[in-house]
Amino acid sequence: MDALLVEDEKLLREMLHSSLSDMGFDVEEADSGEAAWEMVQNGLRFDLLLTDVRMPGTIDGIDLAKRVKSISDAAIIVMSGFVGSRNPAAEGFNHFLAKPFTEGRLSQLVKKAMAD
Repeated sequence: MDALLVEDEKLLREMLHSSLSDMGFDVEEADSGEAAWEMVQNGLRFDLLLTDVRMPGTIDGIDLAKRVKSISDAAIIVMSGFVGSRNPAAEGFNHFLAKPFTEGRLSQLVKKAMAD
């Protein structure tokens, strides 16, 4: 299984990469929505998108998730410590990971998202 991990905080991205790898995923990383979208446009295929909501640049995590959802049936998990006016559920994304979270919660949500 392949995963695309999009997180601008380097230490959190490293921890998430390790956790996803331990779950059996081959992980590709991006530090912004723009970088991730470029990877997708260049043909990257994946089974799971795990993206932060708030990131620098013009493509936030919800915008990225919408773009991916329009062209892929990959499982999508949106995560954030603060979403402000961008509510993932209201935007059609039911798998939301609130920061901070435990590795157990991450694993539980990944399993659920992959099964849906």
